[in-house]
Amino acid sequence: MELRSSAPPVRAVHRKDMVEVISLAQLSDTMGIRVQSENLSGVNIRVAVHITDSDEHGVIGLQRRTLRFEAGQPVGTVDATMSLTKSTMVDLVIVAQSLADALTAGLIEVDNHEVVAQLFDNLDEHYSNFNIVTP
Repeated sequence: MELRSSAPPVRAVHRKDMVEVISLAQLSDTMGIRVQSENLSGVNIRVAVHITDSDEHGVIGLQRRTLRFEAGQPVGTVDATMSLTKSTMVDLVIVAQSLADALTAGLIEVDNHEVVAQLFDNLDEHYSNFNIVTP
C-alpha cells in the first residue's frame, strides 16, 4: 500500500501491552536482540534484578558483547542490584522512560547506577519504517 500512497508514520515497534505479559527471562531476551554489541568491547557485568510485584529474581549479564540471563537468586558476586516493578522494567526496555527519569522518580532501587546504565544505554531502538522496495 505504501508504494501507492505515502508511507505510514514512523513509530517504535514495541507495544507495551504485549511486552507486559512476558516473563523476566523473555524480557531479557528482547533486550539481548537489541544490544549494540559494538559499544560493549571489554564490558563484563552482572546485574541482579528483582521484580517486586511478581517476586521474580534473575541476573542479567553482559559478557563478550552478549547479553545473557540467569533465572533465580544470584549465584556468586554481582556488580549491581536493582529492584523495580514489572511495569517500570517494561518502560525501560521499550524506552518509554529513561533510566535517569526512573531513578529521579524513585521507581527503581539501585546500588550502582553506572553499571545498570550500561545495560539500558546500549540498547538499539527499532523503528517500523524500513524500505522493503525502494523506488
